[in-house]
Amino acid sequence: MKAAIGTSLAIIAGNALLGFFLGDVSTLNIDWPFLLGFTGLAMIGLFIGTFLNNNLDGAKLKFGFGIFVLLMSLFIFIMEFAVISH
Repeated sequence: MKAAIGTSLAIIAGNALLGFFLGDVSTLNIDWPFLLGFTGLAMIGLFIGTFLNNNLDGAKLKFGFGIFVLLMSLFIFIMEFAVISH
């Protein structure tokens, strides 16, 4: 399963990069500092995720991910439906 996920993500990333460099770069004004900063943060997340995957039990990772998804859904719900007067 891990190999299938990795292969799928590699294909998706390659497809996205190809589309970006063949299409968007020549037609859009790219904010390169933001893009490079975002890419750097994503790579840090990649290394942290790899470390956690190699050093934590799968059951703990699943539980932690479930808690993360629950907290993010609550945050999004509050941000979308909270009545905030401006």
